[in-house]
Amino acid sequence: MSIVKVAQLAGVSKSTVSLVINNSPTIPPQTALKVRQAMSALSYVPCPREQRKGPKPGGAGAKWTQNIALCAIGFPAAVLRAPLYSDVLHGIEGGVRERNYRLTLSHLPNPKDWGVDEIMRSGAEGFLLFGGGESDAAARALREFPCVTLMGAQDVRPWCDWVSFDEVAVGQLAAAHLAQKGHRTCAFVGMLAGARGNAFRKAFHAAGGRATLHDTAGLIRAHDDLHEVDSVGLRKVVEHILALSPRPTGIFSWSDILTAALYPVLHSCGVKPGRDVDVVSCNNEWPLLMGLSPRPAVVDIQGSKVGRRAVEQLFWRIAHRKESRVVIRLAPLLLNATEPAAQNSL
Repeated sequence: MSIVKVAQLAGVSKSTVSLVINNSPTIPPQTALKVRQAMSALSYVPCPREQRKGPKPGGAGAKWTQNIALCAIGFPAAVLRAPLYSDVLHGIEGGVRERNYRLTLSHLPNPKDWGVDEIMRSGAEGFLLFGGGESDAAARALREFPCVTLMGAQDVRPWCDWVSFDEVAVGQLAAAHLAQKGHRTCAFVGMLAGARGNAFRKAFHAAGGRATLHDTAGLIRAHDDLHEVDSVGLRKVVEHILALSPRPTGIFSWSDILTAALYPVLHSCGVKPGRDVDVVSCNNEWPLLMGLSPRPAVVDIQGSKVGRRAVEQLFWRIAHRKESRVVIRLAPLLLNATEPAAQNSL
């Protein structure tokens, strides 16, 4: 299939098709959309950029630095500064740089403000997508590009590839750890919207124990530069757990920011972690945990590896646009309190 036939079907010149293939920002969005639809109808896939004829940007001997766009959608700035997302970004940046591509980051706290023109004029070869909530029009525009959603516990874009961690395995690892330590009554503290808590309870019950779930929805607040836990509300949850009979001797905390707030609340209730209750945390954000004594065991969801794997999947998708959708969930690791934080690095 030739570029001439694409141009004929789209009703544009061959040079316009070439500019669209190279993501030139000079092409109007509607024209670019028409060309991409013609390419799709004709099953036309451009040859890899390094094999295309003609000069490359930067002159003779220059490295090609085509753009990959990373878009954080619907996140307050404070969440993006969390150690977990720094790890994810580290993995993404490394994977993109190794391929001599350029990475651009767009933070879109209000996803409805993300317009079609901005997407079409981005000059991006493909998109890595955090979060969600973009408009239907923006989603339709994104479908014209290779896209990979990464992270998250829920499938927010059934039309594009998704790379994340295994949410069910997170709960199962925490349950196995506490069961192996001899606990028979445990509690999960955290958000109940995902599968993590239910997976923990099911696995712990299968091991012969009893686990209860305690929702912290609304207790973790993030807006602008503020990311905090409502300690007053958390204390009420802890007091409820401590009033149970039999009292839980193990707690699985949904995330490290919650664990960092949980420790002082437990101490204020006369309960000492490591002596009266064993705590398992999640994410492996050691800057949040290193001041806790004793440091808890933690389920490492391997943010850096998720980021790097998402980049690998995006480049695969760029070369295989017609292949079926791919969902990848990376296995987490359980790190004991004595294991070094360096295990989270690549």
